[in-house]
Amino acid sequence: MSATNDKGDNDGEGTSKSLIQRVRSNDQDAWDTLCGIYGPLVYEWARKSGLKKHDSEDIVQEVFRRVATRVSDFEHGNSNSTFRGWLWTICRNSITDRYRKLAGDPAQAEGGSFAMERVQNAPDWIGNEDASEPELSSKEEAALLRRALKLIENDFAAHTWQAFWEFTIEGISAKDVAHKAGMSESGVRQAKFRVLARLKEELGIF
Repeated sequence: MSATNDKGDNDGEGTSKSLIQRVRSNDQDAWDTLCGIYGPLVYEWARKSGLKKHDSEDIVQEVFRRVATRVSDFEHGNSNSTFRGWLWTICRNSITDRYRKLAGDPAQAEGGSFAMERVQNAPDWIGNEDASEPELSSKEEAALLRRALKLIENDFAAHTWQAFWEFTIEGISAKDVAHKAGMSESGVRQAKFRVLARLKEELGIF
């Protein structure tokens, strides 16, 4: 993305169009970034549904095929909607479709009767339009966060980013980060606020 390397107090503001806007504009780099950030998440959702590796890989492809055709429908900035939530709905529907296919013709699925067993043991949220996304482990959430953060790092002055990273990611106290960086504790907390606000603006996931 086109980074804003503002070293003043307004770093992280006035940056280029959001990732979703650029995807809508057929920006290939933005599309690759979107897939890189969210592809592993979609795969984890599919695996948590009980699907095997090759089925889960198929789900990833199917989900992003649907995203490509429907991204203009996503209402970016809607207070009741995040891209992650919208993506989960598409993924849940794709997984449900896959299980229906397995149930309808399990003999053509790998494993035959084993495939039917997977259908019978599918989680309750399959086909449930009100189901929330499966809970990710702290490791999986951290991996998603790190992938997303790479997108916006260059939008911030080095001292702001370092303060955010040490305080928020590494868990160092605001007092210790402030002492090391030569800034106030409130400045450290403000760095966290700025970065996470920018992340929400860019991706709508936090």
